[in-house]
Amino acid sequence: MVFKNLSNNSVATVLQAEFAYELVRGLDLRLAYKFQDVRALYNGKLQNQVLLPRQRFFTNLAYQTRNKRWEYDLTYSRYSAVRLPHHGMGAPWALLNAQITRSWKKTELYVGGENLLNITQHHPIMGVDNPFGSDFDATEIWAPIMGWNVYFGLRYTFK
Repeated sequence: MVFKNLSNNSVATVLQAEFAYELVRGLDLRLAYKFQDVRALYNGKLQNQVLLPRQRFFTNLAYQTRNKRWEYDLTYSRYSAVRLPHHGMGAPWALLNAQITRSWKKTELYVGGENLLNITQHHPIMGVDNPFGSDFDATEIWAPIMGWNVYFGLRYTFK
């Protein structure tokens, strides 16, 4: 595999729209959509850029109690299929993340999860059984390769 600067023509068109609204006091909704038409010249033909989703959708619900002691956050992101360099198209995929935070004067305790839908890319590395073989290819990772993840933590603010 050789990485080098693009020497041919390319075109990029990007459209992004965002919407934010407070549904009720303390409950915020955020929506976003991003369209990317990024093309480059490959073998004399203008083609979509590899590993780049043309569309992304984002939804976030965030709630904070009136006393600001509790915060809840839920985020859903959806990605369209991507063009792969050698093997057609990768499938569309989505992420769901969530976090709950409890706050005191100088301390915050939080727990959350990432990739809660447990979506992973099947066989992300080609030829994984023979990393020195001619079929080995680790460049086509376009979606999560690790399943769900739960975390927790503590923040302390020094003043």
